[in-house]
This record gives sequence, structure tokens and C-alpha cells, in this order.
Amino acid sequence: MHVRVIELPASQVATTGPAPDPDPFAPGATLARFDAWFSARTDPLVLAPRDLMWRDGGDGPLVWSWLLAPDDDVTDAGWAVERFAGGLYAAGVARDGDDADGERVLRELRAWVEASPFDLDESAARPVAFRVTSSPAAARVLGHHQLELLVPVREPA
Repeated sequence: MHVRVIELPASQVATTGPAPDPDPFAPGATLARFDAWFSARTDPLVLAPRDLMWRDGGDGPLVWSWLLAPDDDVTDAGWAVERFAGGLYAAGVARDGDDADGERVLRELRAWVEASPFDLDESAARPVAFRVTSSPAAARVLGHHQLELLVPVREPA
């Protein structure tokens, strides 16, 4: 498996918090509203994509967040603003919507970290995160979106 290590900046994020909906992507549900909100944003920021998802507590409800630029004002949007720790992540790519492929990539990422000079750094403050990284054009050509899985790592102690 080819793994890249990236560093995400510590920043503020607009976040849904744990989505309470049985189907969080149903019309009008928390994640559907968040998707519409951030998809409509056009503010430039070098870091892209700016959204991250994770499961609250590792296996709880989905949380979706948007990395805010220093001058972003989201007070009228209705989303909570929280601190995002940032840091180093081992990244791998899976087929979006293919849970078996996502689990395979996650296993391979964790095995890669175990064999690498990095230390695994999963915690409540730094959960495994994921995001869709493919553009609509790339997804049309590939026949699917690409999902980037991000496993938190740190320099060895």
C-alpha cells in the first residue's frame, strides 16, 4: 500500500457535532443540511478539501466539520465552532461507499503505522477521520468517488 503522511493545521472548525438523526443524510437531516451549507461556500483557502468526518467516540454518530479560515464568520450558519487539534496523519484512499474497501484500507494504514517510525496517535481528540477527495470530473471518469482515510500519527516519543 502506498501511504502519504500529511499535516493538517490546528484550527477552528464549524461542526455538526454528533448527528442525532437515524439517517443523517436524509433531506433536512443534520449532515444533509451541513453538506448544503459547505457545498455552497466559495471562500478560497489553499487547503482543500476543507471538510473532515469522523465517528464520535470512534464508533458513535457521524460528525462533520469544516476547517475555517482565520476570517471566516459562521455565526449566522447555526453550526458550533470548535478547536481542531490538527497534526500528522497517515493517509490512504478507498472507494467511497464501499465499506469493505474502507475497512481494508484502514487495516493496511494501521499496519503501515505499526511498521513505520511514527507512533499511532488515535484518541477522542484525534480520531480516525475521512473525506471525499475526488472532484466530480474525477468521479465520472473513475466511476466512483475516492475516500481519503486519515489515521492520526505523531513523531516517536
